[in-house]
Amino acid sequence: MRPCSPVLFTAAYGAGLATGLLRFGTPLGATAVAVALALTGRPLPVLLGSAALVGRLSAEVAWLAETARCNTRFPQATLRLRVRVVEPVDALGGRIAVRPIGGSCIGSVMARWPRGHSVAAGSEVAVDGKWVVRPGPGGRPGGTLAVRQVGRILPRPSPADRLRTYLYQTSHRLYGARAGMVDALILGRRGGIDRTLQDRFAQSGLVHLLSISGFHVGVITAWVFLFCRALRLGRGGSFVLAAAASAAYVAFLGWPAPATRAAALAALLALGRVRQRLVETNALLSVTCLCVLLIDPWAMVDLGAWLSAAALWGASTFSKWTDRTLGEAAWWRTLGSSVGATLATAPITAAALGAVAVVGIALNFLAIPLAAVAVPGVLASLLVYPLWPAMAGALASGAGLTLHLLELLALAGASLPGGHTVGAAELRSAVPWAAGLAVSLWCIGKRNTLAEAVRRWSWAAVVVLWS
Repeated sequence: MRPCSPVLFTAAYGAGLATGLLRFGTPLGATAVAVALALTGRPLPVLLGSAALVGRLSAEVAWLAETARCNTRFPQATLRLRVRVVEPVDALGGRIAVRPIGGSCIGSVMARWPRGHSVAAGSEVAVDGKWVVRPGPGGRPGGTLAVRQVGRILPRPSPADRLRTYLYQTSHRLYGARAGMVDALILGRRGGIDRTLQDRFAQSGLVHLLSISGFHVGVITAWVFLFCRALRLGRGGSFVLAAAASAAYVAFLGWPAPATRAAALAALLALGRVRQRLVETNALLSVTCLCVLLIDPWAMVDLGAWLSAAALWGASTFSKWTDRTLGEAAWWRTLGSSVGATLATAPITAAALGAVAVVGIALNFLAIPLAAVAVPGVLASLLVYPLWPAMAGALASGAGLTLHLLELLALAGASLPGGHTVGAAELRSAVPWAAGLAVSLWCIGKRNTLAEAVRRWSWAAVVVLWS
């Protein structure tokens, strides 16, 4: 099947962006390639060459912007400065985001906050600490401010800061020991989760439930749509309001790449519904990825962004085949989505992390419904608490039960023999998984029936066993 123009355009833009971020070649070389394609006089090469050139220019602008950020300018030494706390923290301390103020640099940095100093979001604090350099993906300047001393605290919160502090304090009040898991589900903060529990979720293939992903934004968007429909709003208006709610939520979180892609998808789906347009799935996915790259060019080298896009592509590709051959029942659709997402992300996780959790294919049958109930339940309890504490407590009890069931599911999956594989985090580790994905795509070809797919899988199994 020939790729459509949106897919090729996004691929060309991403290629140009990647070469610039990774410092591969020179801008002059990228310009020469674009000019050579333009000289062909054919529309598609001209379009792709232009996209690659714009991507390379975007990368150069992104690197230029890094020179003004604190991550780049801070020396690896002891620093004394004033910071504005972006995320609230309690007396236990932890890893939070802070924004230096009154200096010659911009942007926020990650800080390791000491114990014994609880601070609300939006507070301005004088701190002493050591800047520890740790480059990010693609060699992007980064590091951590290890705070040693905390001076005078001046609370100067904005409305958004007050909301962050309220959500943090209320989650601890309602959920107690599970507040860290609630913060991960709603705010994307995983620092409060026990490290052992995080490892269990990773080994069971459910770690995506502990971060703000497209799944979370999709669940919230779906519940907002259902709520609007319950109020007897039209389908078009309900889609628009749901998309607006998801965009507002993602903006509050700071536009993380996976959530941004999901918000863009919700907006494009709402636009398509309102205008009564049927959009090809891969083209829609490519446009949402392009939106993410335009907002944050560094998402091109971000592992979470790649996993989010790959999971959605795999889930949509395989679920379309199960819909056509096995039926549209929830059981088959979940199977297709789970298998597709696992196969599509396996080469990436094998190369980057050295691990693949195949047990997640089975666990998703229980984990996805539980998370679909837990996320709105947690969010509703936090929002209702100021108006009706008793109702918030009841909602928290129900949501807490689903969170506990997710924990038990993760523990069971992690302890299952053969449920996850561990190897070296290198490109070679991705080869067998990439081969498995390619064979599976060959088996479920666009026009392949169930019988034909089984025949091809059988031949593939014979080859594997023979070798």
